[in-house]
Amino acid sequence: MDKVRARKLHPYERKKLRRMKRQLANHVNSRHARIILLSRGGVRNREIAVCTDCTPQWVRVIIHRFNKDGVQGIQWYPYFRSGSHPRRFLADIIDEISLSWLRTLLREAGVRWRRTKTWKESTDPEFWPKYGRIRRLYGQRPVGGRRLCVDEFGPLNLQPRHGGCWAKGGSVNRLRATYHRHGGVRHMFGLYDLETDRLWGVFAGRKTWREFLSFLKWVRRRYPGDETLHIVLDNYSPHLTTEVLRWAIAHNVRFYWTPTNASWLNRIECQFTALKKFALENSDFRTHQEQEESITRYLSWRNGQRAISQTPWKRRRRGRTVTPRWKCLAA
Repeated sequence: MDKVRARKLHPYERKKLRRMKRQLANHVNSRHARIILLSRGGVRNREIAVCTDCTPQWVRVIIHRFNKDGVQGIQWYPYFRSGSHPRRFLADIIDEISLSWLRTLLREAGVRWRRTKTWKESTDPEFWPKYGRIRRLYGQRPVGGRRLCVDEFGPLNLQPRHGGCWAKGGSVNRLRATYHRHGGVRHMFGLYDLETDRLWGVFAGRKTWREFLSFLKWVRRRYPGDETLHIVLDNYSPHLTTEVLRWAIAHNVRFYWTPTNASWLNRIECQFTALKKFALENSDFRTHQEQEESITRYLSWRNGQRAISQTPWKRRRRGRTVTPRWKCLAA
């Protein structure tokens, strides 16, 4: 005869344990509820351990917790519990309150379960002057000037990238689990024109000041020489070299530096997020040429240069001829 047995159940405890036993999404709660119900049914602890796939020692631990703290002593939720200690959240704050009632109170108070996030505050002593200068540039276009945002995107490795996909028949796209980085890396210099809302990219093997200066010369050739280019960019060291600054002064180009750890002020950053999602997610490019072609196709589509259907779906549906079902069956 086992010395450790579950105490007598209250009607509401029996009802809750039976409900916990049917929880398919929380296997731990289901196992603990089965242990208590089997113990109250007169089953020996060793037999309970075999039925619930655990050790007899663990069965006794669960029974002790239930006898001391009730149902809330054996419930397990990842966000209420840490390690092997019994959950004390409700017991320490509110006595004898169910999770359902707590959920109702939190919903009425407008409290939602959310994950914490981190952010990095700028330590730049000139943060506010730089911030105000960029915000004024975004607020009004300078007379005789053009507003541009520049940044590097990369490094672009040849590796499998996970992402979402449309699955038909229950199958999904398969990607390699192992790969070798023998193809090197590439970088993309991005240009975002705030006046035309267009995004361009130039690829390079490195991103030193020489490649960056070549990219700036390519940008300068795209616009009239008498038009001042107001470029927002970060304080990356190749952007601050003497050669780059000297060339910018001589070719009617003005730089607007984002503060340290405040690249979110550069509006090209959100454009890179969409580029990564539509051009790189769920991909496994074997060559850099394939990867660059995918990015180039996205840029063409985003800038409206690729031919796509302009016919609204409702108009297309109204103009479509539908064959009666009886003719399909007769055929």
